[in-house]
Amino acid sequence: MGTVQELGFAHSPFRATPGLLRRGKLPWIKSAMNRVKPRLIPCLFGLALMLTCGGAAEQTKPDLPPWKDGRTTSDGVTISSRRLPGTGLYEVRASCVAAAPPATVFAVSMKRETYQDTTKYMVVYRILEDGERAWCTYERLRFPFLKDRDYTVRHELVVSEPGKRYVVRWTNANDRGPKPEPGVIRVSISDGELEITPAPDGTGTRIVCTAVANPGGWVPHWVANFVNRSTVPDLIRVLRSKSIQAAQAGAQ
Repeated sequence: MGTVQELGFAHSPFRATPGLLRRGKLPWIKSAMNRVKPRLIPCLFGLALMLTCGGAAEQTKPDLPPWKDGRTTSDGVTISSRRLPGTGLYEVRASCVAAAPPATVFAVSMKRETYQDTTKYMVVYRILEDGERAWCTYERLRFPFLKDRDYTVRHELVVSEPGKRYVVRWTNANDRGPKPEPGVIRVSISDGELEITPAPDGTGTRIVCTAVANPGGWVPHWVANFVNRSTVPDLIRVLRSKSIQAAQAGAQ
């Protein structure tokens, strides 16, 4: 195992050996751990939330396993997952219905600030290329106790059937962005997809986001998987909320 810095932490809040902790020789360490956990866990959640703007793309592939779980939360978000072959990561799919027309949801999904507003930990959000159907952004995140993460991602509108179906796909584009900086962990997994279609009952819009986050550094797969199951749904909650607001503003 590497050093604290090699594993992706900015510094170590603990310097006692596991043996001393088990024997209770340093009770202040346990107290420090209890204080750190409430701050560190939300940071991991925020990190994964932004990285779900770069997750595994939703595609039909015969070698992928079927979706499992399919539970629905109290606010109407359905969550499913499946393990990606050859990795310890799970791809997460979240879907919901927004009380807004597909065209409105699509317009919100194409706004650059929609993705910027999903976390308070964003310290750099720079548009590198901006076209009508595609754009590239460089993003850098900063959290307590963790080293900064950064990546460049390219978004593209790949399907546009007005009023029927829209698909926005994103993919890692680090080759289009700044060079890696010392002390900053470069994220290399950043592919994903957002699908927007009319709701089955004809009222509102169905939003589906498929993603997997791997923040790099020393963040175990089980932590990333646990966080994904909360943060991927949060991403479409943001899109749903902004779309409803836009629809209500347009009706006034």
